[in-house]
Amino acid sequence: MAHNLARKCYNLNVCDGDEVRTENLGTQKYGKEDVGRSKAIVTAEYSAKRTSLPVKTVGVPYMFSEAVKKGINLEANIVIAFTDSFLSRFEVSEYFYEEKPVVSAGLGESGTWGWAFIQKPEKACLRCCFPEVNPNKTAGCTGLTIDSVKLTSSLVTYAVDTLVLDHYYRERSWNYRKIDLSGFCACPDEKVKIKRSEECGLCGNFKE
Repeated sequence: MAHNLARKCYNLNVCDGDEVRTENLGTQKYGKEDVGRSKAIVTAEYSAKRTSLPVKTVGVPYMFSEAVKKGINLEANIVIAFTDSFLSRFEVSEYFYEEKPVVSAGLGESGTWGWAFIQKPEKACLRCCFPEVNPNKTAGCTGLTIDSVKLTSSLVTYAVDTLVLDHYYRERSWNYRKIDLSGFCACPDEKVKIKRSEECGLCGNFKE
């Protein structure tokens, strides 16, 4: 996904405190030579190689909460939170809520479906979309495949395009969308417009 965004001439700050592990090689674009290295640094390097456009990709080798504590500059026009836990997604959602659009994304437990949610400043937030979810819940994708990762990455890339490009072919009717590859889910394909909840502790007090 970072490579695709870089090729669209978007400058990127990649924030990730994890290192590349052997189990990442089958579902993420890393090579054997990357094992043990910072995911953020490797992703930044690969993105720079994949485009000849004048874009800048910076790797920040810390988890988001660590980067905030260290006072690292995280200034951005659009923020993407494609992590494996709701805790980190909620942290990003709350940190940027009043100022920047945030595209949150994740993968389903079966590994066959993915989702994306677009949060605009002072509109419905991620907690409005997932009011009952356990913040400590991780992806836990037992059947994860590269296909579901690519599918969800495409949702995120399109969502970013709709926020950046003012053109009729980049319009959308949703701020939350889920797509399932298997077709076995009760709602295999879902696209809805989540509204701000008055009961939400983060955004319920804001006025439209």
